[in-house]
Amino acid sequence: MAESDSIEDNSEAANLERAKACCFRLLAYRARSEAELGQRLRARGFAAPVIEQTLARLRELGMVDDAEFAEAWVESRLAQRSMGPVALRSELRRKGVPGDVAARAIDTRLGEEAQFDLALALARKRLTGPQTSDPKVLARIRRLLVQRGFSSDIVQTVIARIRREEE
Repeated sequence: MAESDSIEDNSEAANLERAKACCFRLLAYRARSEAELGQRLRARGFAAPVIEQTLARLRELGMVDDAEFAEAWVESRLAQRSMGPVALRSELRRKGVPGDVAARAIDTRLGEEAQFDLALALARKRLTGPQTSDPKVLARIRRLLVQRGFSSDIVQTVIARIRREEE
């Protein structure tokens, strides 16, 4: 019986090594949340205990940290495309980042003043010509800002600022 125990131990150890190698390959491509890695390991048929042990080891090594991942994701998305906190939170939720971790990362990088500045810059970029007070143009700007994940308060403030600037 001692032989079968050692065979099972080797098999579990081999599974752990394969799971870690799989995670290393995934992390070499881009940073991922803990939930994403767990999901990929489940999809490849690894057992729950192996997944838990692998993720715990990656946390110990500092290779998986949802807070760091969320901050990097927010920074990257803001550099690529102007997005509001609602859209960023939604993306992070899809990546499996816990809500409180996502909120901290977003608040750290995108305070209320920064949200307003970002939304205003995006709105001004879309404005063309002298017809900025045209209701159709303002409605289009409003839709754009909402689609990009800005709160209704920020959207209303930006629209009011655009109207004041034109007067």
